[in-house]
Amino acid sequence: MDEKELIDKIRKLSEDLAAERNKLDMVLQSIVDGVYITNLDREITFWNRGAERITGFKAGDVTGKLCRNLLSHTDDSGNSLCDIACPLSATMATKDPIYGKDVHSGSAWGRTIPVSVSCSPMLDSNGNIVGAIEVFRDISEQKELERQKANFYSMVSHDLKSPLTLIMGYSELLLDMEIDEGSKEKSREFAEAINKSGKYLFSMIDDFMSISRIESGAIPLKPKPHNIGELLARLADAFRPVAEKKGIRIEHAESDGLPTMEYDRKLMDRALSNLITNALKFTPDGGTVTLRTEYEGDPSGYVKILVTDTGPGIPEEDQGRVFDWHYRTKGSAGIEGTGLGLAIVKTFVEAHGGTVGVSSVYSNGSTFIMRLPLVPPSALEKR
Repeated sequence: MDEKELIDKIRKLSEDLAAERNKLDMVLQSIVDGVYITNLDREITFWNRGAERITGFKAGDVTGKLCRNLLSHTDDSGNSLCDIACPLSATMATKDPIYGKDVHSGSAWGRTIPVSVSCSPMLDSNGNIVGAIEVFRDISEQKELERQKANFYSMVSHDLKSPLTLIMGYSELLLDMEIDEGSKEKSREFAEAINKSGKYLFSMIDDFMSISRIESGAIPLKPKPHNIGELLARLADAFRPVAEKKGIRIEHAESDGLPTMEYDRKLMDRALSNLITNALKFTPDGGTVTLRTEYEGDPSGYVKILVTDTGPGIPEEDQGRVFDWHYRTKGSAGIEGTGLGLAIVKTFVEAHGGTVGVSSVYSNGSTFIMRLPLVPPSALEKR
């Protein structure tokens, strides 16, 4: 092989090597997870766009720096892992990969981010360790869901125990009583307390199961053409005796030319009943609950259903959470309820392709607004 052929071959090999390096870089940059590579001293030599997005640190600002000074991995208790339990150090020391270790990582925004990291040593052609690669993903949403789930189960357990404790206590008193003419009134009082606690317990379990079934698809949506104005009028009449007993007036008004809508009557009845029940709970004697609709006239648009009360209103800091499972505002202390009624409303409305929100001025009443399409997406898909 002459000199020219050798030069051409070397040039071709260099071009092929550069092309492979570019391809590898393109692949690593395209990964949505964070990926970075360090040398033996844990200095960063590569940092992909996923890592930039998750941490806020730009590649140009981190290259050549120690990962510990940027990411500062800690455990759930805030203890630093960089000196005693660094995943990168561990994988380089053992040559074994590490999978799915949950840690907290630093960020450019000054707050820690929960991430799941996996590490592997990088070896040269002779099997010598030359560095390590770490892949990490943001698990903030997963951790938040775990926190909400833990809180939910804690609250449900607490609220289940309360009526069960009453049921068990009063039933034990009944069992210990010698029933005679003089104790009939007392035994009736105990039986009524048991009945009331049982109904509350049944209501909470029914609410919980309703949300679970609709979200799992166990209750399929069955939309049919109905007049939403007629449904509101019927519910207003149904709740009027309850309202009058509390000294509350129920008013019903609807916009002109309200079109026929397609919705699951059973679910919509439940959702609206929950909103009306909620309004009646928080409206004082002499107050008003108003049911009304708004329609802008677009045949492909939405209808708004508004339930307004003259109650104490909802603090601004609570308004974004009133539809969360089992969440109860500070002003609901002493008012019976499972904390699931509004969560059911949200679940049923969203199942129809709609939205629900609240507008409230603290100490000046609240308006809950359901915004529903004339035809839910599930009905359109079947056409």
